[in-house]
Amino acid sequence: MKNPVYLILLLFALAGCIEPYHAKTDSIDNILVVEGIITSGTTLITLSKSVGLEDNIYDNIFGVNNAAVYVECEDGTKSPIAYPSWNPYASYFSGWGNYLVETGELDTEKKYRLVIELDGEEYQSGYLAPAISPPVEVSFKLDQNDLINVCVSTTGFDQQPGYYLWSYKEDWEITAIMYNDTVMIDGKLAFNDLYSADNRYYCWRKDSSRVLLLGTTERLIENTIREKAIWYFSRADNRFSVLYRINLFQNTIHKEGYDYFYNLQKNIEQTGSIFGTIPSEIMGNIKCVSNPEIPVIGYVDVSTTTSDEQYLDSKYYDPRDRNGQYRQCEAFFDTIVPPREPPKPGSGSLRFSQNGGMPPMPDELVIYVPEYCVDCTKNGGSKRKPENWPNNHQ
Repeated sequence: MKNPVYLILLLFALAGCIEPYHAKTDSIDNILVVEGIITSGTTLITLSKSVGLEDNIYDNIFGVNNAAVYVECEDGTKSPIAYPSWNPYASYFSGWGNYLVETGELDTEKKYRLVIELDGEEYQSGYLAPAISPPVEVSFKLDQNDLINVCVSTTGFDQQPGYYLWSYKEDWEITAIMYNDTVMIDGKLAFNDLYSADNRYYCWRKDSSRVLLLGTTERLIENTIREKAIWYFSRADNRFSVLYRINLFQNTIHKEGYDYFYNLQKNIEQTGSIFGTIPSEIMGNIKCVSNPEIPVIGYVDVSTTTSDEQYLDSKYYDPRDRNGQYRQCEAFFDTIVPPREPPKPGSGSLRFSQNGGMPPMPDELVIYVPEYCVDCTKNGGSKRKPENWPNNHQ
């Protein structure tokens, strides 16, 4: 056995040779990043720029907004050129850099590619035939950790492994923390008619998936996915307080696309953002054809889309957070003033209903409470009712 003192001295000597290392990020900094899947109908393409390890990720959050984007078929036909627009599928701030390409109905016997014209250069994805997506079913399941899971089930058409990318849009109904017969609108008390669009008790919210949701049957005995949990929510989430709806979309993608998205997913988990630093080996199938020396990152797949829509009522909802909010609002109940007294700035109102829900009588007493207690629009809600919503109130 070697002398341990010698080993310790050797370690100290090696430590003295260590110098700070600064990663070179020029090769992956400010590179065009392309996201999207060509599908029938409307294709959403997002353009942004990569950032270096030492850069601020928010410098590129607004995306690339000076490009012209279209889809080209191998027979030479082209879609109309798309220019930047807001992402209509997201309620959160999605920045710019979104291009909605009207592709029409894809021919499954032909191949398609994406073309981008930007700053005098032309970028193209590789030609691909549409991958055919099988039917998909979405369901909900309460797990042992008391979480509401969104699950998908699908079966491929043949014995070849299926590679899937899922996304979803969601709508849900919420109510104000308290119901009040009257509300304060433009400084005036108004009758809170629940079947009028002016009421402040019923509201709706919406959102969409923000992460990569991937799955494959590559290592399964059968080419079937059964109730795979792709996302989850707390039972106390107000999504489930009244009525929740999810529209889930499934795209079968090519093996190369799955590998790209899988590696990108791992990178996002490490950096915490899709705008974060992207390793140089994650490049994809996009090329700058006018100048091959210009790097570009992204994989544009071509796929048909299948979908499923499901509702979930409040059966799994845990109202503990809601009850706490009610108790906070209830603390204002000791402030009772005549209705003719000017309302406090930033206040809503409650009143004791003494006349069958009609507008307030002159001698009735009014309780002023914070607006968020009686106005659902102050809690992130919108009075824009989703299309085909089953409840008949406004």
